Amino acid sequence: MTRVMNEYRRKLKALQNDRGVALLICLLVMAILTVVVLEFHYEIQVDAALTQNSFLALEAEYAARSGVTFCLALLRQDAEADLLMPDGRRTDTLAEPWALGLQPTQVARGVVAARITDEESRFNINRVISTKDRKDDPLAVLQLKQLFSQLELPPEMTDPILDWIDFDSVQRQAGAESNYYQSLRVPYVCKNSWFDSIAELALVKGFSRAMVLGQGTNPLIIETEGAKPLTSASQVEIIPGLADFLTASASSEGRVNINTAPETVIRAIFNQNPLAAESIISERQRAPFENMLDLKQRVPTVVKMKEIGRNITFSSNRFSIVSEGEVHGMRVRIETVVLRLAGPEGISFKTVAWKVTT
Repeated sequence: MTRVMNEYRRKLKALQNDRGVALLICLLVMAILTVVVLEFHYEIQVDAALTQNSFLALEAEYAARSGVTFCLALLRQDAEADLLMPDGRRTDTLAEPWALGLQPTQVARGVVAARITDEESRFNINRVISTKDRKDDPLAVLQLKQLFSQLELPPEMTDPILDWIDFDSVQRQAGAESNYYQSLRVPYVCKNSWFDSIAELALVKGFSRAMVLGQGTNPLIIETEGAKPLTSASQVEIIPGLADFLTASASSEGRVNINTAPETVIRAIFNQNPLAAESIISERQRAPFENMLDLKQRVPTVVKMKEIGRNITFSSNRFSIVSEGEVHGMRVRIETVVLRLAGPEGISFKTVAWKVTT
């Protein structure tokens, strides 16, 4: 009898052990399934968020594109109005509607804002090397040095700029050629050609991105809640950079529109005649200059200046447009440079540069 009972207890204990193992297996399977389900749920959430962000980015980009289109319409309207004027009276000034751009405006689910800048209001940095003989242009170099002096930069910083553009490998006193750039932590060669954009100046010895583009961005739409802007750009502290005074996108002649140029650029262009510079700054507030005869009559001191005609203009055809679109926190910024052309078929535009950032 005892033997039978012992055998029964042994089988019962074995059965209990089997049930414990089965329970552990079930718990393990449940844990694995839980992890798989949670991971799958997380991936679905991520994919849904990425899809939503993609749609928001697409909406924001098209909002920004609408801002560019609006600015082109303003420039077209301005050009068509100029065509009704006599040749000698066609001007571009900061008092015209295009200079206002597009203030923050609600479109569909988002906000769009855009700004137009006259590229010919700035000093063309490529002018320091003549396009004819590829040698230094003494007048342009002097003007650039004067511009740097006004911005409290050493005038000798023009040397590395000249070395970057010129077509030889002879280093100027304060300049730099490929041997300097090859010694940097991230080496590259001296371009020995024209600047394609003013942002490229940050690659030149002595310059930095902050110096060129300024410190802090200059957003057109500041802190939005839904589609309503809460603050304006004037509430954001912006430190201007050299890009506010220099360009690489103006015409090859490099003439500066004295009706739209910053005062610093005017003083640099007329550095040999400070009185004329101040008179131009004062007179253009009263009325824009229409042509060379108008300038000489209102500012007689410019008559004595040689080659003044190749330095200045009174109208512009190259403009940069910055447009921002924002939809529910997703912001897209488009920066473009356009050339405005007037032909037999009317006003048209040629895109010189196009950049989209998010």
